[in-house]
Amino acid sequence: MRATLKLISLLCCFFALASLQARAAAYCEISTAGVAFGIYDSLRIDRRDTIGTITVNCTGSIGDRVSYSLLPDTTGQNGAYRVMTNGVHELYYVLYTDNGYSQVWGDGNAGSTALSDRYTMVTSRTSRSYPLYGRIPAGQNRAKAGAYSTNLTITLTY
Repeated sequence: MRATLKLISLLCCFFALASLQARAAAYCEISTAGVAFGIYDSLRIDRRDTIGTITVNCTGSIGDRVSYSLLPDTTGQNGAYRVMTNGVHELYYVLYTDNGYSQVWGDGNAGSTALSDRYTMVTSRTSRSYPLYGRIPAGQNRAKAGAYSTNLTITLTY
């Protein structure tokens, strides 16, 4: 009788383990609508503001917990300022996480604000968009006419 009970117990454990499914975490990727400033007049006293968007698309199973941070690289950074170039000429700008232009986007250090989110998936595909507010400060009268650009690498850590 004991041998039969052990066999039944082992079979129950086997079937219980066999019914467990391996479940991978959600897979996430980002896309952007870049921050395009348009024309900046260095001789005027006006700043130039614009808005860009980062979208995070996650695919997984309903109930998956998702947690991530979006971190900008520090290449071409001078304190809170970032640098666009036109040859040897530079034009400084700042990226913010709020429309009040008070929270500099960064990694959470030195007064910057990290851009992060956490949620439970309620569908198998979830998209969330985050605005980025760009500002070229006024008074950069050393900027020369021409097209300025830069590349910004964004790291998605989840």
